Amino acid sequence: MRRIKSYILIIAISLFMFEAEACDKDGCCSTVVVDIQKIINESLAAKTIREQLEKKNSEYQSQINKKEEELNKKSQELSKQQATLTKEAFDTKVRDFNNQVAEVQRETQVKKNALDQAYVTALGEMQKVLDEVIGKFAEEKHFCIALPTAQTLFYKKDLDITDVVLKALNDRLKKVEVKIPAINATKQ
Repeated sequence: MRRIKSYILIIAISLFMFEAEACDKDGCCSTVVVDIQKIINESLAAKTIREQLEKKNSEYQSQINKKEEELNKKSQELSKQQATLTKEAFDTKVRDFNNQVAEVQRETQVKKNALDQAYVTALGEMQKVLDEVIGKFAEEKHFCIALPTAQTLFYKKDLDITDVVLKALNDRLKKVEVKIPAINATKQ
């Protein structure tokens, strides 16, 4: 969640950087607002990003659940063996079991980090196109500043260009291919 908020802040800052060449005669530039959260929630590209990540997360979760079931069985076997094994043999098996648990936890974290990284990268690709869409719209409509609605205390509703930007983004970018980083299967 913290990364999403950071990413929204980055988007907001990048929106401040747009300047149109044409201002009115008095040197005043018009300002517009864009609801970035709505674009992230409703754009076709963002929806495909979420779908791909949810599918991969489900796949990862299934793999992890199988490993957790195996660990539960090993834990039960270990409990049964405690009475029959020597203390040294039992301690060795407990150490091995704890190492296996730690490995599954590491693998879980690596997979979570890979999904987070893939999300940020895919959203970054969408952001590039969004910046271009807003920049083109700035040239056409002669506005100098685009502010995110989340960072704006008050604005007139006619300054909100979110729906126009969303439509243009959907026309231009229907899908973003999520690239999940390779996960090294060897122990770390």
